[in-house]
Amino acid sequence: FEMTTNTTASIPFDFQEVQYYSPDFSAIRQIRVDVFVNEQACPIEEEFDEHEEKAHHYLASIGGTPIGCSRWRFYNQSTAKLERFAITKQNRGKGYALPLVMSTLHACLRFHPSFTNIKIHAQAHLQKMYERFGFVESKEDARFDEAGIPHLVMYYDMSRLSSN
Repeated sequence: FEMTTNTTASIPFDFQEVQYYSPDFSAIRQIRVDVFVNEQACPIEEEFDEHEEKAHHYLASIGGTPIGCSRWRFYNQSTAKLERFAITKQNRGKGYALPLVMSTLHACLRFHPSFTNIKIHAQAHLQKMYERFGFVESKEDARFDEAGIPHLVMYYDMSRLSSN
């Protein structure tokens, strides 16, 4: 399954941008607390950071029930950083990760088509999954721990995007 910038791929859920101060952000907050704070023991003050207000947040839902979330933010003038991908425990293993990641990537590029780099800090145990989605490990950046979880820097292979 590969999406290109000019393809409207069928995604198995509703995908909408949610403003940080909107009531809908409570669903995103709940998913992130459940996944990152409760399941992965990330301190809540690290999970909700100084980038919340300026980041672009997304909620994935099926039949009005939230099943996942993500966000992207400006990293620098040419680079976006995709972050906070989470799928509720009961909805994992159902094939939602790829469309969530790719929908976020495409929303980012629709907003700012001139980005030349798309970066993620991937949890190390998810490296193979992100590689299947088109991300490659950075050769310049060392692996690191974030909230006690091993991470690595990965970049999306922009050559996978259609230029026509």
